[in-house]
Amino acid sequence: MTRLRESLKRNRRGMLKSILLILHDNTPSHKSHIAQEAIKDCGFKQVQHPPCSPDLAPSDYYLFPIAKQALRAKIFNYNDALESGFEEWLDTKDKMFSSWYRKAER
Repeated sequence: MTRLRESLKRNRRGMLKSILLILHDNTPSHKSHIAQEAIKDCGFKQVQHPPCSPDLAPSDYYLFPIAKQALRAKIFNYNDALESGFEEWLDTKDKMFSSWYRKAER
């Protein structure tokens, strides 16, 4: 965070306001005490990520958590194996995926 702030100061002289806004998702690493302290120490102000933001893909809050749970017990040695495993799982969910897609289109 400190390097980011210094880089912004150096590369955006005269363009920065006194308060910098930062928007990030709510992953555990971003919500950790260390990350929160770093943001505070650098003088950044956090913009809260709305739970139903139109910027979020429905897959972020619906499809991926289900896939993660289904694939949790499996071990993949290569990225290709992970992709194949995900595609195989997705093929079994055609009906669910079609329903999800129709909901996303609304």
